[in-house]
Amino acid sequence: MEKNDLRSAVMAELKAHAGTCEKKQGEAMLYGMLFATPQWQNAKTIGTTISMGFEVDTGPIIHQAFKEGKAVALPRVESPGLMAFYLWQAGDPLIASKFGILEPDPLHAEKIPPECIGLLVVPGIAFGLRGFRIGFGGGFYDRYLAAFHGDTVALALPWQIRSGWVSGIHDIPVGLVLQAPLH
Repeated sequence: MEKNDLRSAVMAELKAHAGTCEKKQGEAMLYGMLFATPQWQNAKTIGTTISMGFEVDTGPIIHQAFKEGKAVALPRVESPGLMAFYLWQAGDPLIASKFGILEPDPLHAEKIPPECIGLLVVPGIAFGLRGFRIGFGGGFYDRYLAAFHGDTVALALPWQIRSGWVSGIHDIPVGLVLQAPLH
């Protein structure tokens, strides 16, 4: 299956499961698995996104990071195809990007270099078994991951794990894909 076709098919499934008990149960399992990893426990700064409604909810990840005294860094599109991460505190302003994604306001947040992020929670639409992912198609994370040497993790609901697609030459795999089991 072509990546664009698979992206569309999994997006439809994600949207169909948004707000369901099955999604909430899967997310709860994923959070438990994430917080138990040595990567999470050893990281002082967690890089993540502000999720959209159909994605795995990152709110509990951000809340847990703050509860444990970890710093949180959120991405912001800097120029076409490139993004950077900014330290973010609860209550700091967020601005909607042209993609509708909430990003830190650079006037109220400090940009940090990749080496300051201990664990990067990488979003995606679909995931293969070797850590490769299909994102939204802009290549932002693949470009960022090319220069990122810290730990990476992705959280996958059961309907996001797919095979039968070929990764591209610029695709960068995620170090660990945590998978919620089917019920």
